Amino acid sequence: MAPWLVGYGVTGTWAVTRGARAAADGLSSLDVGYSRLVTPPGVILVGALLLAGFAILLAAAMLLLYDARGRGVWAAVCAVAAVLTAGSVWAAVSGGLHPGLWFLFFGGLLYAAALSAVLLLRVARGVER
Repeated sequence: MAPWLVGYGVTGTWAVTRGARAAADGLSSLDVGYSRLVTPPGVILVGALLLAGFAILLAAAMLLLYDARGRGVWAAVCAVAAVLTAGSVWAAVSGGLHPGLWFLFFGGLLYAAALSAVLLLRVARGVER
């Protein structure tokens, strides 16, 4: 999880900062690579979503590290990770991103969703017994 955690944190912070700076300078659009011009609020939104991915990966890592056994926290992590994963799949399909690149960029979200779902089921089974 560590590479995705660092990647989402750094890239999300960069995007929010770059979008805010462009908005403060009064730019209507900016080049963010691949010759795509994007509005500053669009860059800020993408940065915020990456920071949400950072937060959910950090939460999953901390819960795993401290051996959390509450169903509520794992359910919340699972729900948010699943929504972010679904959003990344939609963005990849609509943007034409290769599946290998999708996994390279967003595999951390998929891992957090799968991990939290497994641990949620494990915690739920432990409560039933």
